[in-house]
Amino acid sequence: MSLITKQNRISVKPFATLPPLLEIPAISPPTPSVSVSDVSSRWGAETAPGVDLAEGCLLTKAVKYTHRIVSWVDCACSGDSRLIEELIDELGICHLAEFKIDKPCNLSFLESYIHTSLNDFAFIAVTASSSTLEGLISLLQDDNNMRQQKIDDYGDVYSRSPDVFSSPYIRDPMLELVALHPHHFLPLGSALTIYDPASCTLKNYFAAEDNCLRESPKAHSPRLPPFRHTGLRHPLGYPNVFLIALNAEIKFRRYFRRTQQSSPLPDDVVALMRRTMDLVDLIYWIPVPKKGSPGEEIVAERMGLEVGDTDDIQERYWSWITARHREDRQETRAFRNMDPEQRKAYVTALIAGPDADYWPYNESLGPTSTASLYSDKSNVDAWMNDINP
Repeated sequence: MSLITKQNRISVKPFATLPPLLEIPAISPPTPSVSVSDVSSRWGAETAPGVDLAEGCLLTKAVKYTHRIVSWVDCACSGDSRLIEELIDELGICHLAEFKIDKPCNLSFLESYIHTSLNDFAFIAVTASSSTLEGLISLLQDDNNMRQQKIDDYGDVYSRSPDVFSSPYIRDPMLELVALHPHHFLPLGSALTIYDPASCTLKNYFAAEDNCLRESPKAHSPRLPPFRHTGLRHPLGYPNVFLIALNAEIKFRRYFRRTQQSSPLPDDVVALMRRTMDLVDLIYWIPVPKKGSPGEEIVAERMGLEVGDTDDIQERYWSWITARHREDRQETRAFRNMDPEQRKAYVTALIAGPDADYWPYNESLGPTSTASLYSDKSNVDAWMNDINP
């Protein structure tokens, strides 16, 4: 955007302010004179809490001011991050922490053209390597079997075992770049340059004739190998391999829905994509009590089903548990939006009924009568509906 100064000269907005990076000093633009429009400057490099630009691109390992942050799970379409965050919490794939879109485990730096190729065009995807996928699938199968046994025995849905998150497949996963459209990603004359920090050397990879990324366009040259995150972060801030897989699965699912590709991908690449989709199916899986199990009777009672009316409980359970989760999320959001006094009144009422010390102070919180609010469930629901989140 061009600007006109008071001296009738063409100018532009102030250049970006750049922070120091490794051994590189900061660059701050001079204070604009009074004759220049006061367009405010901006940071030239993207920043994110807990993610250092100095760790470089997740894939190429190069360090640049022009890198961009990728959110592996995002809310770009809905604009409401809460629903995504609550769903990730329900899936139980982030250890010991309430998930937020802007948490480091969901963020990585990528070179600008790689970011665009991944997010905007879906030329590429990042997933776990074949060996890591097999390890993750085995982990979740065992964990899901344990959760299935619990619901069959006790009718309860248990969260994931903490042992899952101690696995090296999660703590230090090997990742792999899948070029869904390699010749669109790297057209003629383009190369993917990988930096090796240990040897300070560069290696180029090209879209080869067999639709792989190789050191030359010929099918016999070495392929782009798997890679891992190398930045220095708190262990809970490492890129979460489950979130990366969720991102990749969307791209793979859409790829397979397309018409027959003119240049099919190699069989091993397709197999990697299919196994990623298998992993994500295990992530989304919800245990349902088996027919005839003790858990089926317990769940049927909780659902309010009559004796003998459990023929389709497996199908009805999905709708019931989904509705329960939705209600829980609504109540949680209402509680989060209360001020401290409202929270105190709410918790006091839940534990011991309405308290005269707190209850009538704010009529917007709910009823001011001392009648019991919890004689039955309908009264609880009515009181919750009166809360203004």
